[in-house]
Amino acid sequence: FGIRADDIGLREAHGTGTPLGDPIEFTALSRAFGSMTDKQGYCALGSIKSNIGHATTAAGIAGLVKVLLAIRHETIPPTIHCAALNPAIRAGGSPFIFNAPPLAWPAGRAARRAAGSSFGFSGTNAHLVLRDEPPAARPELPGPVAVFLSARSGDRLRLMAKALADAVAHDPHIAIRDAAFTLAAGRRHMRHRLAFVAGSRDSLIEALGSFADSGQVSAGLRLSELQDGAAPGPERMAHGLSLIEPLRTDAAAWTREPWDALAALYCEGVELPFGRAFAPGTAGRIALPTYPFERSRYWASPPASPARPQ
Repeated sequence: FGIRADDIGLREAHGTGTPLGDPIEFTALSRAFGSMTDKQGYCALGSIKSNIGHATTAAGIAGLVKVLLAIRHETIPPTIHCAALNPAIRAGGSPFIFNAPPLAWPAGRAARRAAGSSFGFSGTNAHLVLRDEPPAARPELPGPVAVFLSARSGDRLRLMAKALADAVAHDPHIAIRDAAFTLAAGRRHMRHRLAFVAGSRDSLIEALGSFADSGQVSAGLRLSELQDGAAPGPERMAHGLSLIEPLRTDAAAWTREPWDALAALYCEGVELPFGRAFAPGTAGRIALPTYPFERSRYWASPPASPARPQ
């Protein structure tokens, strides 16, 4: 695989905190890394168990989530409760460090790699090496794109619009095409719907923010509440499919008119594979704000205590 030990900046250990198991794991790691490099004190060694305890059968996935978040946030979390090491662990001269404060781990020209292990009860062990995603070479966005948003109620739709506007405003890495594709192909489409065509990040933020603040739609925005039993006819679906295929195959078709027509069909309730309008490689799913569930409580009220006889 072309992976070198001195390329790994974070090692998520099994690290159960046992007097015997930890030294055995540390010695094995030191030997494995030392067989490939003479570098010392360059790889952060930690275990999520020092933060949340042992998750038993979910321990491996917990460590994986930690590594993925470290890559995403460009920060190696601290290893806590390590002020005094197990005397059988000799960290000096090894490739590893136990970082007490968080360590900055910025993305750069060199890949950031991390490794982790999961040791199963049955003796089945898994080892995984991850790296940050290399920059993808994608064609330029040929034109505007339709944004589809939906919720179970009108007030939830406004909250979703605000959350999405805030996310795009605060994260310059969110591309319009990725956000639009995620909303089209990776979300359930519910009764209350908002759709519009955006040609830039600023126009996307402005449209979402305006609707979130007022609940009213400005020019170019479409808002609807679907009614039960009011399904559009097959001719509307056929019309939508005739719009999707050219967008998928011909960059010259990426103009405002077909996207606006799809936005209208979306707000009519036409069930279409809207994600197919994006040709493979032009957009991808990304993390966007999740659904803003209502903060309703449904706890049963305890019965009133009977009055005591006087």
